[in-house]
Order: sequence, then C-alpha cells, then structure tokens
Amino acid sequence: MIPTVDQLKKRCYRYGPAVTLSLLIPSMSLLPARFFSRFGSSSSIPHLDKWIHALMYAALSLSLYHALSPETRKRPGPPLAAAAAASLFGALMELAQGLFTRSRGLDFMDALANTVGAFGVILVIMLSARVRRSNHE
Repeated sequence: MIPTVDQLKKRCYRYGPAVTLSLLIPSMSLLPARFFSRFGSSSSIPHLDKWIHALMYAALSLSLYHALSPETRKRPGPPLAAAAAASLFGALMELAQGLFTRSRGLDFMDALANTVGAFGVILVIMLSARVRRSNHE
C-alpha cells in the first residue's frame, strides 16, 4: 500500500533528524583536517573540539530518541540503546578516521566525548521524566 502524504510527513518528522545526522557526521568526520584548521587552536575555549564532539553525538542520540515511539520512550532500555548506538557510531567514525584518512586519526578522547554526549542527553531526559512523574504522584 502506498503511504499518504500525511504519513510521509510524519515519517520525515520522526526519522528525518536521525537520518540527516547519520549522514552529516560521517561527512564531517572524514573531511581532511585542513578543512577545520581555521577553527583550530586560536579558540579561547579549552578543548573546543571535545565539546563539539559531545554536542554532535548528543544531537545524534536525541534524534534517535525522537525516532522512538512515545510508548517505547517510557521504558529505560530503548533510550539507553539509542545512546549506545550513537556511541558505537562515534567509535566507528573514529576508527574510520584512523583507517581512511591521512590527515586525521583515531582519538580515544574524541570517542569518549562522543559517548559522554550521547549518554548525557539521554540520562538528562530520563531523570527529568522521572522527576515529572514523581511530581504528579
């Protein structure tokens, strides 16, 4: 059966952010290092690249959470699995940088920042949902 325009819009709204970030992150991760040199060491923010990693993977994790059904979001397993998937994706991107680029390399601290961002946003969501539930009881 062919989906209606409304069904397609709902699917794009639900899955579009996750698909977009899943394509954008590898594109940015595998660009040559010279592309980022203008943003590099002149920053006054210490470890800016780690903050960017954490924010990108928080956004990916959040988009995966958004793709879950409202009922599924209520259980702890699926949101944590979304964070784990985002973290694994980040580790694979770091590995790909080490294997497929000459100007970039695998960086354990980048992978750690990816994981902190991915799980951080999900834990905040889960804790805030728990607080909201306890306030309504």
